[in-house]
Amino acid sequence: RSPSRRADARPNVPRVPIEFRLDGRSLGRADTDERGIARFKTTAPEAGDHQVKAVYDGTKDLQRAEYTALCVVRQAADPLLVVDVDWTLAMTDDLNTAAGGVDCPPLVGAPEGLTALAKSHTVVYVTSRARQLRKRTISWLFRYGFPRGASFYLDPSEYPTYDVVAYKTALSKQLTASFSGIKIGIGNDAEDVAAYEAAGLRALAIGKHPIANAQSVPTWAEVEKAVSGASVPAPKGP
Repeated sequence: RSPSRRADARPNVPRVPIEFRLDGRSLGRADTDERGIARFKTTAPEAGDHQVKAVYDGTKDLQRAEYTALCVVRQAADPLLVVDVDWTLAMTDDLNTAAGGVDCPPLVGAPEGLTALAKSHTVVYVTSRARQLRKRTISWLFRYGFPRGASFYLDPSEYPTYDVVAYKTALSKQLTASFSGIKIGIGNDAEDVAAYEAAGLRALAIGKHPIANAQSVPTWAEVEKAVSGASVPAPKGP
């Protein structure tokens, strides 16, 4: 939606070999396709958090590169919680980092509230930020003490118009099809709620303004109570 989301774009490089590693152990190699994407299928490791690394050795014309990601393996029925980022956890779009601007604070109580929920749920961050902002987003979450969890980002090549509802709906449906333990999605606007509703999730909306088809939660201080199914005070916005 914002031009800044495309600021980190890099040209795709087709037909180059990528080595895939799991927890430091080499799994094998796969070549990139015409879009510069390499895919490698393997059996899921045991339940837990694992490190996956994609490595390109480079040539005289292309620099060596590595890409590290968290691989979160859970049983289908384990409790998971879908959470948005912008204006749900962070007090601005894009964290102002795409253009090199000033950092932003989290919503009051968000790190503490989500950390408390992470004791009983695996957190799944689903944001409409472009995938080029992945590293910056993860760094921000770590800096402010948010719990570690899986994270998903919009791919502009698949959603060039940044259709947030289409992207979040498709992803939420994929997640719920594989994980019956996902019951709730936390967001802040009608786009989040529409995607959660389409995927069969109960939606919690953070903020002072009620949103149709969602349970409104004024602040993060009430979120843990709302997740448990308890009622919370109604928003008192203007």
